[in-house]
Amino acid sequence: MRARLLLTTIALVATTAAHAQPDLRAAARRHFDQGVALFESQNLEGALAEFQEAQRLHPHPRILLNIAATQEAMHDYLAAIATLDGYLADTSVARPDRREAEAHLRELRALLARIEVIVDPPGAEVWVDGRLAGTAPLPEPVVVASGNHSIEARKRGYRAQVLPIAVAAGARARADLSLAIEPARLRLESNAQGGRVRVDGGQPRATPVELDLAPGRHAVVASARGFTTSRAEVVLAPGEERTFTMVLERPTATLRLRIGPPAARLWVDGERRPTAGPLRAEAGLHRIRVEGSDLVPWEDDVQLVAGRERTLDVRLGRDRVWLRPAVFWGGVLLTAGLAVAAAVTGIQALVYYDAYNDPASNSAAEQRALRDDAQTTAAIADAVWVGAGVSAVATTVLFLLSRGEPPDPQVELK
Repeated sequence: MRARLLLTTIALVATTAAHAQPDLRAAARRHFDQGVALFESQNLEGALAEFQEAQRLHPHPRILLNIAATQEAMHDYLAAIATLDGYLADTSVARPDRREAEAHLRELRALLARIEVIVDPPGAEVWVDGRLAGTAPLPEPVVVASGNHSIEARKRGYRAQVLPIAVAAGARARADLSLAIEPARLRLESNAQGGRVRVDGGQPRATPVELDLAPGRHAVVASARGFTTSRAEVVLAPGEERTFTMVLERPTATLRLRIGPPAARLWVDGERRPTAGPLRAEAGLHRIRVEGSDLVPWEDDVQLVAGRERTLDVRLGRDRVWLRPAVFWGGVLLTAGLAVAAAVTGIQALVYYDAYNDPASNSAAEQRALRDDAQTTAAIADAVWVGAGVSAVATTVLFLLSRGEPPDPQVELK
């Protein structure tokens, strides 16, 4: 039948082309001839494309017969049936041709089979031989040609399932597909070297580790030597891939501080820290240093125990070492200055007394003036000498007081 249909259509195109536009007629004729040549050389896909193009350029029911014949030769019976249905829908088809097409259509439909596709869960896409047939549950069985077929179900969050099935002509078959939930992949890491994790109470595993887990909530516990245990809850979606880092912390302790005077500064393990308020630090040995300008520094190791609280009270004393040279040289210079001033003033007083003791050279008024100047200058000299003596004594006392060792800081740790 296919060969006769092709020959009939060749004649038809030759006789009806006069009614088409010249350009379209020529193009349709070329595609049609090419389709015939390809069909005869068994290049069915090429022939189908050429016939379809000829139909597009110059639609005619007879060309549909060539398309249906090619689809049948390709064993695409469903497509051939649909094409023949289109052919019979054209009212211009003559009655004898219609009867022949209807008979052949019955033959093709006898080659079909029906497959009832049942998919769990609902909402999955159903693909038959690579074509989307619908979404489960399908309202009716899938119509296929007899032979081997591939039924596939797909749904997000589930693993796709493919079921091969063979059906005979006119048979009814059933395909049951049950999709498994797509597991999630979780990569667990930890910030601590040697960290180990347990998921949902399972066996401990060294990090990093990758696990395939069912979607949903999972309890994760991480631990490592020298660190506190860490717990977390991870919620995974179907098919999700996630990396989760468990953060482990070292055990901590509290150190309450009382640092004085206000100018004092606190350093813990070489890091500047506030002197007020409690200090939270990792358990273990820490180097504590308290210092300040003109203060005697204090430095020592302090052991902190996990979960316990200690109190550190440090009071720094003033460092007076810097007073020794200042007191000495300041006192010496002041004493020397006063002594020089006293000596100069005393010499001046002696000059006045010498002149006073020579009355023959002076008048009575000059004598009285010399006497007054001598007495005043002598009094000033005596006062300056007294000041020099007081300065010397004070310098000595202060120097002796500043010679001692700096006072030890007052430290209490409990």
